[in-house]
Order: sequence, then structure tokens, then C-alpha cells
Amino acid sequence: MNFEIENFFGNAQAVIDLSKNLKFYTFDEHPEPESVGRYRGKRTVQLHNINKELFDSFQYGVISHLVDLSRVKQCYSRVSAYFSLLSSDDKTSEIPIIHQDNDVLYAGVVYLSENPDKHSGTSLYKKESNKYELIHEFENKFNKMVMYDGSTFHGTTKFVDGRMSIVFFVKDLDFTYLTS
Repeated sequence: MNFEIENFFGNAQAVIDLSKNLKFYTFDEHPEPESVGRYRGKRTVQLHNINKELFDSFQYGVISHLVDLSRVKQCYSRVSAYFSLLSSDDKTSEIPIIHQDNDVLYAGVVYLSENPDKHSGTSLYKKESNKYELIHEFENKFNKMVMYDGSTFHGTTKFVDGRMSIVFFVKDLDFTYLTS
């Protein structure tokens, strides 16, 4: 199940402005190594530690594309999200570009670079006989959210300077619908 939602944030510029005053870390210097794992580029601390109101709104927006919240009696979700900044130099990292996100239900990205190279999005792959075959390419478009099964092989399609985004992971999702 793949999703592409354009104009995800009502005010994407306010989200970008918030990111401009944050500290970004490489994976080996990140203060939350147990939650963030290994990654290319730089990331901030988790979004809920930066701005709880923004995180709650973000999480609601993500979950609302997975569950019909108007029919839910009870819903529990665990989502982590980080601002992410990639550059063209990040393609030379020892961390594999194509990977799976283990122990998550869904992974995703909200692209936040204005006027991006459309081929600097995210590609999905299937692996057969130790070779990766491209099955889908999400184009990088400002304020577009993409989400996919975290166990699907994926990676950044093209590394460019200044690729700003929010990466997120839906780790748990449990809900009960109202009975009629």
C-alpha cells in the first residue's frame, strides 16, 4: 500500500522556518541513537521533542490516511519523525542506499525543498537473485507526503544538495472501529 498526498501541510513554510533553527546530526553523533538508527545525511532529534503541537498534527495527518478516524472508537499509534537534510556528498556514505526499515509498519517522507529536482525523491525496489529491480519512483515535489510499507526495499533516488524533508516511521497502529 503506497500513498502520495500533495499539499500535506497547510502551512509548509512555517514548518520549513522551524527547521532553520535546529541542530542536525549525522547518525554517529545523534543524541537519540537507539531510536534513530543508521542513516545517510543529517537528522534532528525527534519531532515530538521539537514541537509537540506540530508533531500531534503531523501524526494525525499520517494516521488519517491509514484509518478512517471518523469511525474509530479507540486508536493507538506510535510514530517517530525527524527533519532530514541530504546533500550530494551523502551518496558516498558506507551506509547502503537501498534498504528496508525493520520493525516499522510504514515509512514515509514529506518533501520540503522548494523547486526540487523531481528525481531526488524515493524509489521502491524488489529484490530478486541479489539484484534490485525498480518498482516505483516517488517524485520529489514540495509539500508532498509519500508513505509505503517499511519492509519494502527503498532508497533516495538521486542525492542533491539541500534536500530537506521530514522522514517518519509508523511503528505501531492499533484501532477499534465503532460498531453500528
